[in-house]
Amino acid sequence: RGPGAGDQAHRKGEGAEAPVILWAISRELRRLISVRQAMDRGKSPDGAMEAQGVWKNQRALFRQAATRLSLAQLRQALQAARAVDASIKGAGSGSPWDLLRSLALALCGRPVLETPSSRPAPAGGAMRG
Repeated sequence: RGPGAGDQAHRKGEGAEAPVILWAISRELRRLISVRQAMDRGKSPDGAMEAQGVWKNQRALFRQAATRLSLAQLRQALQAARAVDASIKGAGSGSPWDLLRSLALALCGRPVLETPSSRPAPAGGAMRG
């Protein structure tokens, strides 16, 4: 068993499957992007959330996320969700669970997401220290 194998087994034991979790996160990300775009165009947060069907008991969390994360960060998170999807389908690199964890942490304001398309090209030569 490698690192993280216990985490994966634990989640599977709970019945949580990576595609279902990714679907839920992606759906909320798309709604959050729409809310943020509407707010950037001058719509009130409550009006933007109502237009997206955000339940009243979720609005405080949506407002916090829409205020904390820029539209660029939200779009980057959606791109990272696509990388998770590719990994789930076996077409991408990395563990889907590790990528989901990174995505969730980034949405919480933790380290910036890094997807293959967002990584800078390596500089030539050896690293200097």
